[in-house]
Amino acid sequence: MAQPPPLGAHLSIAGGVWKAVERAHELGCTALQIFTQAPGRWEGLPITPDAASRFREAAAEEGLDGVTFAHAPYLINVATADRALLARSTALLEDQLRRARDLGLAGVVLHPGAHGGEGAEVGLERAAAALTGVLGRTAGCPRLLLEVTAGQGTVLCSAWDELGALLSALPAGRTGVCWDTAHLWGSGHDIASAAGWRKTWDGFTAATGRVAPDLVHLNDTNVELGSHRDRHERIGLGRLGERTFARVVRDKRLAQVPMVLETPKGPDEVTWDREALELLRELHRRGRGGSKRARSETD
Repeated sequence: MAQPPPLGAHLSIAGGVWKAVERAHELGCTALQIFTQAPGRWEGLPITPDAASRFREAAAEEGLDGVTFAHAPYLINVATADRALLARSTALLEDQLRRARDLGLAGVVLHPGAHGGEGAEVGLERAAAALTGVLGRTAGCPRLLLEVTAGQGTVLCSAWDELGALLSALPAGRTGVCWDTAHLWGSGHDIASAAGWRKTWDGFTAATGRVAPDLVHLNDTNVELGSHRDRHERIGLGRLGERTFARVVRDKRLAQVPMVLETPKGPDEVTWDREALELLRELHRRGRGGSKRARSETD
């Protein structure tokens, strides 16, 4: 049987950025995502050349080259009308891309921003202008992966046409797409049904011209379909259920696409991720979607 896609988790860099690779090894990860600094702060500790070298060497040894990503801090809003916030956002994003370059990462995931009530069209124009500038000033850095959102508040890119419009305004070689299963569900994409999964793919390819996303965040959720709420739950314990994740990990279009957990960590930061990764590998092997409980949730 074919191997599952690269599977991993978002892991902590506490104690040194290379420590995330050690944690990935402990969990048997074949993909990895990190924050390169605290996600709720505008400034982070610098990554020294020695720390970057240790990370790159560790990642190479674990076979994580090309399948390790950073998630940009949540403070960034490149669609804002606030000039001071926009300046801070673009400066921080540029720093994130340079950090990713120094660490040898494959890309930086970004929430595309919120328009603040002025409408999606205006917000997308602002985001496109800001990101064009950022990418122009960070030549040689990894790609920027725009993440599909749940569409909470005035956040952009929960709809495929918005994501497609933003991508079309940016250099294709410097950009990519990150799917999040909880966000897809929250934004109204019924990925828990076979018909909804097909419709999700059709809408994505038609709007973006992309063959597949470049990264998938694996998250269950307990929010209502189309609620535009962003809430993550452990795999198999939410409305998506095991069958949905069996469909995701077995889809041939995603066979080479890295997938990482962003689910709750639990008391020891390890056990729940290990259990989820074991479950995902088992769902890939089983192929039909897991337990009777999971089938009853999605049938």
